[in-house]
Amino acid sequence: MALICAIWRGRNLVLFEGANPNMVALAGGFCRYVEDYGVYNARVREAGAQSKQGGVSKWLKPPTSVLKINVDAHVREGGEGGLGVVVRDEGGTILTTATKRVKSSDLECIKALAIRYACRLP
Repeated sequence: MALICAIWRGRNLVLFEGANPNMVALAGGFCRYVEDYGVYNARVREAGAQSKQGGVSKWLKPPTSVLKINVDAHVREGGEGGLGVVVRDEGGTILTTATKRVKSSDLECIKALAIRYACRLP
């Protein structure tokens, strides 16, 4: 797949930028990218397995007749951010999800907005 991506990138460089790329170097770069991703993926899986052993990342069900709301927030460059909401019942069934873009670069503020947004969902 990396070689196909390298060929496609080389084609686009020739057609759209009038470049004369070194295809061997381009292919090597894509192959290194795949190799780096494999190393990264192995480290992430290993770290995930270690955290699950401690029970840290286990989702806990809410009591019967209670909904559980999970929220998350992120900040992008340029002073914009986003928030996400997931609402589940006691069985873990997802009842609703929502996302929203906001004009803020304060992560804690966006998290608070996510909670308020979740409470106002129908």
